[in-house]
Amino acid sequence: MLDKLLAISISAIMFFILANSFTIIKMDIMYSYESLNILSMLFRLFDMQYYIVGIFIALFIFIIPLLSITLYISIAILLKMKIYPEYAREILVLISNLSHWNMLDIFLISILVALVKLANSFDISFDVSFYSLLIFILLEIYITSHIKIFNLWQMYDRAYNE
Repeated sequence: MLDKLLAISISAIMFFILANSFTIIKMDIMYSYESLNILSMLFRLFDMQYYIVGIFIALFIFIIPLLSITLYISIAILLKMKIYPEYAREILVLISNLSHWNMLDIFLISILVALVKLANSFDISFDVSFYSLLIFILLEIYITSHIKIFNLWQMYDRAYNE
């Protein structure tokens, strides 16, 4: 199970990097092209002085998903190598606390709802980052639904109590 968790988590972090590196959506608004990625959206929110919205979006759309995947990679490595039990325990507590705050799937649904409303007015095309974001969200949903925190605690007990 640890090998599976590590492989899926590494794949997810690669798709997360792709999703944040390139354009998610391109819109043709009367022959004027607008492109959007997550980081440029955050900077645009801060430029328009929507600081609270920008902070919440940065936290729930960028920081927490990145942190949760990084924590899954870290716990898989620590449990596999059976090192640093105190760090592994803290990581497991963090994973269980952060799992409720990841809102990336809701962000994707809100993008899709907005696109349905805008599809009649504008020419919209999806770029590599949109599909990468979609795959990242599916991998993260797979991790949270199939790798239970209870099982990770059991592996922690087996790894460090031998």
